[in-house]
Amino acid sequence: MTLESDVRVMSGTGDTGLIFRATNLGTSADAMNGYYVGIRDSTDQLLLGRMNGTWSEITTASVPIQSGVNYRMKVVAAGPDIRVYIDDMAIPKLHVHDATWSAGAVGVRAHFASAAFDNLSITR
Repeated sequence: MTLESDVRVMSGTGDTGLIFRATNLGTSADAMNGYYVGIRDSTDQLLLGRMNGTWSEITTASVPIQSGVNYRMKVVAAGPDIRVYIDDMAIPKLHVHDATWSAGAVGVRAHFASAAFDNLSITR
C-alpha cells in the first residue's frame, strides 16, 4: 500500500499527518489500532508510531518543518516493511520493520494542531 498526501501544519504545538492500517477507531486521541506518521513543527520532527489505545513511538527523524508550508508525505507499507518519505521521494527518512498491524483503514490526523491536506492518493 502506498499512501501520499500534501500535509501542512497551520498552527498549534502538536503534530499532523497520516493514519494507516487502522482498525477499531474511536473518538479519543489514540483510540485505534494502527500506525501514524506525522510532522511536528515545534520540534522539527518526522515521527512514526503505533496505537492500540495508547501511543508508542517507533522512530523519529529530524526534519525542518515550518507552519504554513506544504510537505509531500508518502508511506509505503508492504508486509512488515514501512518506509516514510517527506519531499524527497527517492530516499526514505524513516524505514522500519514492524508487523504489529497488517491491514486497515487510512486517514488524516491533526493532534493539538490545525492542518490542511491536499492531493491524497492511495494505491495497492
